Amino acid sequence: MVINSKKPSKSRFIKQYKIAFSRPKDKRIVDRIEEIAKKEHLRPTTLLKKWILEKLEEYERAEEAGA
Repeated sequence: MVINSKKPSKSRFIKQYKIAFSRPKDKRIVDRIEEIAKKEHLRPTTLLKKWILEKLEEYERAEEAGA
């Protein structure tokens, strides 16, 4: 049995990021994400993860407030 030393979740997320923005129209979106990531000194995938976590926290707070 061979154990892979790479973290599968990180490489899987990067592949999904590349697939999600593979259309020619998405080039503008990718450029903007990379520009914002550079300003915040983050990688584009890290920036997207950060945004996703922030959005999930908003939903959780909304659920708690509504419950």
